[in-house]
Amino acid sequence: MIAASAGGKNPPKGPQSVLVADSERHLVRMIQVNLQRQGHHITCAFSLEEVFNALRNQSFDICIFGEMLHPKGGIALLEELSIFNASQKTPNVLITSKGREEDFPKMYELGANLILTRPINPAELLNLL
Repeated sequence: MIAASAGGKNPPKGPQSVLVADSERHLVRMIQVNLQRQGHHITCAFSLEEVFNALRNQSFDICIFGEMLHPKGGIALLEELSIFNASQKTPNVLITSKGREEDFPKMYELGANLILTRPINPAELLNLL
């Protein structure tokens, strides 16, 4: 399922630089393979520390985060990201568990441009770019 906010910039078409981050390596790899097949440049991260290092050293056209990167979930993740990366307007996609819809308004307020619920359909990701 896709839930989109009204705000945020639209990523440019063509090959894009994408940060994909989640604590579940198999999910990151699945996203990486599908997006690389379409010609996108993918940076993978598996922890918050790796995310912050990547954001310090590179700019991205879009960032895709699993909510469980943060032990307190998606809202806490977005709060930390907004503090760390307040000056950039990179679109953020948050992957969350089903049944968390009550948190969506707060997630959008904190900077999520799009929320995908698990299980992820690779075609949904390809349509984003």
